[in-house]
Amino acid sequence: MPLFKGIAEVNDGIKFAKANIDEAEDVQEKFSVTSLPTFIVIKEGKEVTRVLGADFHAVKKALEDAGSPEVELTEEAIEASKASGFCVVS
Repeated sequence: MPLFKGIAEVNDGIKFAKANIDEAEDVQEKFSVTSLPTFIVIKEGKEVTRVLGADFHAVKKALEDAGSPEVELTEEAIEASKASGFCVVS
């Protein structure tokens, strides 16, 4: 997923994970994923917020609201932000 990859590549202080819900139904159930893409911010083992859809501004805000340093988004990540998929962001 280009948005996910773009954010991960330029933000060293944030850990990222990605799951294909067709292959990881347990992850889909655990996190109650009902639409794609879904970005879930987890802090200290607990979900603090989620973003439905590839809205890079909302993902950036969610990460910063959870205490991450200012999130940098590359132009490439912004241009590719309409990609679909599921990822967990912590």
